[in-house]
Amino acid sequence: MAIWYEVEHSKAGIYNFMECNYCFHDFKTERIHYSPEDNSAELFLKYDELKGSIILRFLDIHSMRVTIEADYGYQEELQGSVLLLLDDGQFLWISSDTWGEQSNTHIDELKKEYSWVQAEKIIWAVTDNHGLPTEMPTDKIDQVWSIYGKTEYHHFDLTPFRENM
Repeated sequence: MAIWYEVEHSKAGIYNFMECNYCFHDFKTERIHYSPEDNSAELFLKYDELKGSIILRFLDIHSMRVTIEADYGYQEELQGSVLLLLDDGQFLWISSDTWGEQSNTHIDELKKEYSWVQAEKIIWAVTDNHGLPTEMPTDKIDQVWSIYGKTEYHHFDLTPFRENM
């Protein structure tokens, strides 16, 4: 099984990535690293011991902005995020789902207030307890959701990243 996965440049690929990761609802940004040498950025997002942690690696960055609110030592949780596929084929990840499906018509507003990264490619991995990439657990690919007492089964078709890093 692969360790790193690539977000496909399609609505289905974005849906699989976002839903598999709960749209990053209640995740916290633990680390951010920008590498000018290879024009990449990495976000380490942590949830808890059950849902674990995720590394998002943005490749071929066009632009980005990071904002952190940490009043009184409290680190803010993401209430959700969106991932948009722009007309030119680039991804735009925004750390807010305030506008939901209308986010693409409110990009300028969202960019003023929230963290965002615009890049050609996104790869991602789940991590172990030490924050190191590890194999994808099967319960991440095949999830059971309980929504208002109704059980739903969700399977996510993820694309392994096959290029050299």
